[in-house]
Amino acid sequence: MNSLPISLHRMFPKSRGRYNWTMKDKLPITYEQMRSLVIEALPSSGDLGNLSELVAGLAVKRGFTDNPETERQRHTVGLRHVNTGFLVGSVSLCGLDNARVQDIFWDLVIEGIVRPGLNDGANYKLPCFHVSEYGQSVLKNEPRSPYDPDGYLKRIGQITPKVDEVIVTYLTESLRTFRIGWRTYAGTYAICIDVDCQNRIVCRVA
Repeated sequence: MNSLPISLHRMFPKSRGRYNWTMKDKLPITYEQMRSLVIEALPSSGDLGNLSELVAGLAVKRGFTDNPETERQRHTVGLRHVNTGFLVGSVSLCGLDNARVQDIFWDLVIEGIVRPGLNDGANYKLPCFHVSEYGQSVLKNEPRSPYDPDGYLKRIGQITPKVDEVIVTYLTESLRTFRIGWRTYAGTYAICIDVDCQNRIVCRVA
């Protein structure tokens, strides 16, 4: 990634007895990259606040920002997130990125991937949420799912490193229209790409 890692701001909340790092600046990543982080975090979360914290940890792991954890913190005993390895409550997004995560969350609600509540028949309100039955089937298809456009395009780049930029442009638009429900147009784009690439597996959108 060309952008330099953004700086982090340390705070020392006495109530927690350990460092908490809140990012000062917005992460230098696209909507698609942020969406990919959110989708990766979904299976391990069930709360909007927790979701943002997981995304923050994943952003550090993916190299989008500095790793703020000191040697002492790495050896501190405490509850840690399984998929990031960070202590619970130790890494946070800035306000602007928290808003981006919430925007992506609502996009996923509209697309039927997540639903408010815990899916237990009792709690049906935010900030709790759950991955829908349809969403679970989508997540099983990672990294081939068009609902994760960044991961999907990276996968195509791995299989077909010399794919033409025009094809990537059409495919990017196809992924976008697929997610908002214009599947007829998405299918048209997919057919054009399929014929040009002569690779039905790589270019199939749906």
